[in-house]
Parts: sequence; C-alpha cells; structure tokens
Amino acid sequence: MLISIIEDDALHLQILTRWLVKAGKYQVQPFETSEDFFNHRQASGDVERVLILDACVEGALSCDLIHQIRRSSGEASCVGIVLASSLPDPQNANVIETCDIDAFLNKDHINPTGLEIAITLAARSGSRRRHAMLRNKALSQP
Repeated sequence: MLISIIEDDALHLQILTRWLVKAGKYQVQPFETSEDFFNHRQASGDVERVLILDACVEGALSCDLIHQIRRSSGEASCVGIVLASSLPDPQNANVIETCDIDAFLNKDHINPTGLEIAITLAARSGSRRRHAMLRNKALSQP
C-alpha cells in the first residue's frame, strides 16, 4: 500500500517512516512540505491510498491542504487521511471538526500499533469514497 507522509518535523517524519518501512507492507513517500507532495504527485502520477498529515504544516493548520486534496479530481480526492497532531486539545477538536479526515493520531502518544490502526481506518474510508465515486460515475453515464 502506498502511503505519503507530510510532516515538517524531521524527527517525526523519520520515526513514522521507519515504523512503516519496518512493518514491511507499505511503500512510503515522505515529504517535508505540501509543495513537495503536490509536485511529486503531479510529476509521478502516483496516488497514495493513505496520507498521513501533520495538523500544522509550514506554520499553518492543514485544513486548507485537506480541502485542496478533497477538491482534486478522480482517485486523488479519495485518499484516506490520517491527521497527526501535537496541538493542544481545543485546537485538535477544532481541526477535527472542520476538516474531512478519516483518523486522528495524537503525536504525543503515537506508537506503531496505533499508527497501523489509523492507516487501516483511513484506507477503508478511502476505499468507500472510491467505490462511491465510481458508482456515481457509472450511474451518471447514459
């Protein structure tokens, strides 16, 4: 399963990547900026099944980035999104309520098992989105 990670904290990016590679069942694409992520996605045509996203990238909350992903066309909009955050609880609640995410991880308490559970939940949500998109596309064709 292809997983992209957007995390601007080098240590968190390294830890998440190491855990996923060690699990042996994921292809991992790490990115430090959303620009790097979108440039790679456009150049390669790769569409990940799950995106692990820091709640605050490049000094800004990631809600706009999530909205941009959900507005993209085709399968790119169906990606399962795991939001990882070390923001204080009230800010986490606001981000979770306003963004279309599939799983949430508190970076202060993250572990490999919790990470894999979040990925599984996000992948299932992404799969449901893809099926719904394909079904709607088939129904709209004459």
